[in-house]
Amino acid sequence: MVFNFLKRKKEKKEITFPELEKWLDEDGNVIDILNKFKQKTETYFEQINEALNRIKENLIALKSVKLTDRKVNERIKLMVLQNRDVYVKYLEKLIAAIEKQTEKSNSLKEIEDFVVFTSTQLDNFSKQSFRNFHIMTELIGKESEIIVRDIKKINNVINKLQKIDKKEIKVIEDIKENIKDINRKKERNQSLIINLEKNQKKIADINDKIKDAEKKNEKIKKSDDWKKREMLAEKVSLLKKELAKNDVEAKALFLSIEKAIKKYAWKEKDKKLLDYIKNPIARLKEDKELKIVRTLEEIETDIKEGSIKLDKRTESRILKNIKVLSKEKLNEFLNKKEELKQNIQKFSVEVDSIKIVFISLTELNNKKDEITQEILKLEKMKKDFEQEIINRKNEIKVIIETIGGNLK
Repeated sequence: MVFNFLKRKKEKKEITFPELEKWLDEDGNVIDILNKFKQKTETYFEQINEALNRIKENLIALKSVKLTDRKVNERIKLMVLQNRDVYVKYLEKLIAAIEKQTEKSNSLKEIEDFVVFTSTQLDNFSKQSFRNFHIMTELIGKESEIIVRDIKKINNVINKLQKIDKKEIKVIEDIKENIKDINRKKERNQSLIINLEKNQKKIADINDKIKDAEKKNEKIKKSDDWKKREMLAEKVSLLKKELAKNDVEAKALFLSIEKAIKKYAWKEKDKKLLDYIKNPIARLKEDKELKIVRTLEEIETDIKEGSIKLDKRTESRILKNIKVLSKEKLNEFLNKKEELKQNIQKFSVEVDSIKIVFISLTELNNKKDEITQEILKLEKMKKDFEQEIINRKNEIKVIIETIGGNLK
């Protein structure tokens, strides 16, 4: 978009961004446009203020009307005066609102807001006071007509303000607002850079602490106490595996004769016997007298006599495994378990007695991850700000070139 004022300069002056605001303030064409716009709008606002002052003066006269000299029914007089008072209140409210708004109407945006605000106020006033005004003017004409003329005057000036050519002034104000926005973004970007540097320093400090902790932990791992502790811990681990193996072997043997045990338990109505299948070692510990040995002998007899019926292959395998489950074998399972448990307990106590304190890296690594995420977030924000600044500068560059400048 090229306006008349933008065509006046032939030679383009090179301007750096820091010089731009000063250049706009000192450029003859820009100053001329701003002054003309300011003079025109100030003239309009003077006309509005003059009209408001006249309305306030004429309100005094309107409020002082008594109607004592009018030969009209008293009830009608009273009704007219009451509507006059309501109209006056609406008008005083309108004046106060417009006066307050004129105090802060300097920039183009403020003037545009003023036009919208005052137009709305005038429209609302007209609707609210319409009935009161017409009843009032039945007996009070002269005083009210003078006020109406000034209200119309204000309305006409508002229409002129609305129609005033704002294209050139808007270009200038947009450039200035863009400059302010860029400067704000630069300040924010600088703050982001400072925060990034602080967080990067924190990461460096944490990395140093992690390295130091890792060195100390490595030194601990080379100590005699650590080696001894590791050796004992390995013993405990092997003993636990052997304990588990002992339990598995015992269970495997009882599972191998499961069919016979179930048939015998059903025949003798002894459900507790099934516990030998679920957890044989635990059940053996409860069976202090190892009565299971006698039970296994009875199962063997019942199989041989045909009381417990099994197919030949299964019968042969179960009879063979019942022979394995001798009293000696069952005691072997129990004694081995007890011995292993005692050794596990003994070596575990020794392990615990060797106090080795490693420096925990969890908290440091968590803090490092947290700061790393913050750095990524800040870097993205910084990149976005920098891109926004570039975009804004490019927008300004295009406009400045049309004005007669060359933004470097």
